Amino acid sequence: MICKGVRPDGTPCNATDGYVSSETGLCRTCAAPECTALVPVAETVLMADPAVTTLYEALPPKAQVFLRAYMEDTTILGAADACGNSRTSHYYWLEHTPGYREVFEVAKRVVVDHWR
Repeated sequence: MICKGVRPDGTPCNATDGYVSSETGLCRTCAAPECTALVPVAETVLMADPAVTTLYEALPPKAQVFLRAYMEDTTILGAADACGNSRTSHYYWLEHTPGYREVFEVAKRVVVDHWR
């Protein structure tokens, strides 16, 4: 999840759910009331760039589910478990599914940013 709130300086917050207070439900970064309006990371990222959206929509449904789970769980094994795939499916798609590698690279940047 990404916060859709706005920081006091007017910039978009974009904090991930790890920064949302369980006590208040608000983002600890910007503390704006809008922070309760969270959207899934995958929806925000995969639909932001039309080229990525086109590649994503052409992927097999199981690959789409895996990528969305990966951005939320942040591990290949966790994403595979969450969507009922084996992690070897991911490696197969990397090598054999057109567009999968490109979309995975976008997803991987989300995961890396999450851990910074």
